[in-house]
Amino acid sequence: MTEPTAPDKKPFLYVVVCAAGVACDVGKLITAAQEANWDVGVIATPQGFGFIDATAIEAQAGYLIRSAWRSPGDPRPLPPADAITVAPPPSTRSTSGPPGSPTPSPWASCARRTAWASRPWHCPT
Repeated sequence: MTEPTAPDKKPFLYVVVCAAGVACDVGKLITAAQEANWDVGVIATPQGFGFIDATAIEAQAGYLIRSAWRSPGDPRPLPPADAITVAPPPSTRSTSGPPGSPTPSPWASCARRTAWASRPWHCPT
């Protein structure tokens, strides 16, 4: 994880939302990250976009949801990420937490664990 460059700059978390029933609770993950003093941007897969309330998530996060490619030269819609989590991860990905952590619970604790993990990891399904 990189350190913020300015003293008042919050670290930025990308939440990648995939298509699964638990995706509708992404607001809980955003809340947990924001309570831990993180700014959050959401990137939804095309299929994942249908599982979330886009208007509510954009209002909560304060950024438009990114769900499509951008053309070269177009402005980047989100600030650079300090951490990234995939929620829920594809079944072929690891779903374990950082080394030494207890079995992670879905969503609510995912942002906190991701924020302090020494390496990126995927949110549990």
